[in-house]
Formats: sequence, C-alpha cells, structure tokens
Amino acid sequence: MENNNTKSHSVLLYNTQNIDAQLLKAGFSIRKKEYQRIWKDIQKGSMAKPETHYLIQGVRGAGKTTLLSRLAYEVAEDKKLSKWLIPILLNEEEYGILSLFTFWLRIAEKLAEQDAKRYTELFEQVSKLNESAEMAWELIQNHLDNNQQKIIVFVDNLGELFKDFDEIEHAQLREVLSLHPQIRLIGGSSQLLEAHFDGAAPFYQFFKLVNLKPINEAEMHELLRSLAKQTGEEAVKTIEEIIIEHPERIEAVRRLTDGVPRTIVLLFQIIMEGAKESSYAYLEETIDKTTPLYKHRMDDLSRQQKAIVHAIAMNWDAMSTKEIAEQTRLPSKTVSAQLVKLQQQWIVDKIETNTKNHLYIIRERFFNIWYLMRYGSQTDKRRVLWLTRFLE
Repeated sequence: MENNNTKSHSVLLYNTQNIDAQLLKAGFSIRKKEYQRIWKDIQKGSMAKPETHYLIQGVRGAGKTTLLSRLAYEVAEDKKLSKWLIPILLNEEEYGILSLFTFWLRIAEKLAEQDAKRYTELFEQVSKLNESAEMAWELIQNHLDNNQQKIIVFVDNLGELFKDFDEIEHAQLREVLSLHPQIRLIGGSSQLLEAHFDGAAPFYQFFKLVNLKPINEAEMHELLRSLAKQTGEEAVKTIEEIIIEHPERIEAVRRLTDGVPRTIVLLFQIIMEGAKESSYAYLEETIDKTTPLYKHRMDDLSRQQKAIVHAIAMNWDAMSTKEIAEQTRLPSKTVSAQLVKLQQQWIVDKIETNTKNHLYIIRERFFNIWYLMRYGSQTDKRRVLWLTRFLE
C-alpha cells in the first residue's frame, strides 16, 4: 500500500503558472543563477528611462515558464517595487492574442484584474476601441502615468506571439519598448528567434539573451533532492543513498535527457526504482507522460524538418547529410539548410569528423527513445528494451 506521505504534492509538469507562489518558491531548485541575474537587474532599475528587455531561451521543458513565474511573484511580493511596478504574467498559451491590439487589450484586462479601482475604466475604454493598437497603448500609458505606476510583462512563447504580428505591429511594438519607460518585457522562447540571426528582422539583437543550458551534475542532484522533498521522507533517504552510492546512474539519466529538467522530473521514479523489474514499466509510463512535451516539439517543425528528424531518430546512430538526403529524398542542399535550423532549435547535434562530412544525431537521447517507442517497429522497440537493461 502506498504511504500517504509519498505524494504530498504531485509535481506540475506543464501549467507551472498555476502553482501557488509559496509552493513554486519551495520547489525552485535550479536556474538560480539566471534568476539572480535578471532579478538584480529588475531590483536596480527605476525605469526612469527604457530598461533592458530580456529573452530567456531554451528547449521546451528547460524551465522558462517556472523562471518567469518566479520573477513575477518576486516583483509582486517586493515591498518597495510593488508600490510602483506591476508584474503582468501572461499564460504560456495566450490563444486570444492575435494582434498587437489584442496584446494591449489583454494587458489592460490583467491590470483591471489586479487593481480594479485604478484600472477597470482603462479596460472598458480599450475594449471599446476599434482595433487601434496605437490608441490602446496611449490609454494604457496615460493611466499608468496618472497612477505613477509602470508594468513589467512576462511573456512565455514570445516566438509564437511574434508570429501572429504583421510588420507594422512589430515596428510599433519595438518603438514602444525602445522609447517608453512605462513598460519592460521579459520573454521566453523555445526556439532561437530569427530576430537574433536575421539582420532584417524587427527585433534583431534587441533583447538581452539568457540561454538555459542543460543542467549540470550538481544542479541535477539539487533537482532530485527537491523532488524527493516534495514526495516524502522515504524518498529523501532513497535519493541521498543513490547520489552517494550510484552517482553514475544519475549521470546516465542526465546524459540521456540532455539535462532537460522536465524530462528528468518524469524519469525521477525510474531513478528511484533503479534496477528493478518495474524499470521498463516506468519507462513505458514515462514515454506516455512525455508525449505532450515531445509532440509539441515535433509540431513546431516544418514538414521538411519533420522528415529529417524522422530519418535521424529511426536510425538512432548519427547520420551524414548524404544518408539523410537519400532517406528523405530531399536535395542535399535543402537537408544542410534545415540541419542548421534544427541545431538552432536544439533538436539535432552536429558531430564533427575529420572530413567535410559531419554527422548528425538527435540531441536529447530520451526524445529519440520516445520517438522509437511511439513510431518504431517492434525491432526498434526491442532496441529500447536493451537500452533500459543497459541503464539498469
């Protein structure tokens, strides 16, 4: 029978914005350096003139949403800041925002939710506007000035948001962020935005970048200890034993997941169980749980990119551009161009060779396992079974 203490809180994998502030803080065990860097900048800034805007980049599951939520809560709870600075945390998926006008409308709505006395009238005024983004921002600006307040907006999936804006809207938003000190933007993105590679893009090198790299061994231990604490006393003992006696087991999982926190959270149970018969069953269950995360990752890709990822994933071992071109029946030039983009999206890794023919492999090995389990033939699935035996 399961001990009642074992699941004091189940760990939320996706909607981390819905976690209560105290719970989020208690479980905030990684990304502390990145948090400190941005938080110090927010604390120091008076926003007398336009401040630096940030873009936090990392694969899905790297911890962007949690980091943005943590910063927003910190602003809200800081006695000095909260008098004049209002944090606005937008949801990870803001399906209602399709234009710059609807972006301002959502901000007005959030302001009214947080301070009805000061901002209900603003929301009503913006709602009545005829889709004019310029007038909407003017109203927001005036209301903020009258109340001697400013806003800091936390936007997850900034890339998705930008995709829906047209050129004029991009230019208008850039102008507001460049010239108006009433607003500061901290964004998150699971793709490397063209804004940083394409000199013609409206936000070219506009944001200060914070890249969420794969977590290292020390951070992995920290994360596992935090998960164990949320599970119960028994789990804390078990994890300490594994960290001391079997650090190689943890390191194997870290490499397999390419240090992606959300996948590590999902594999927590396998780490706890170790070389028991249940390991493969847990793997199957974990494969099922990772489906939303990985399916999202595939859905983000273009048709050609999907075909290339499919070819590499089904091969498991690294492949050359020529081999990928043969399997996908795409021209080598097209494959090469798409491989560059797939590296920018952290999906594919390049393995340098002594020749010009470099090799390409799926970067996160667990993503590759998921792919084989979901789309592979029986023999491919058997390969995954060998892998778990090897891990055990």
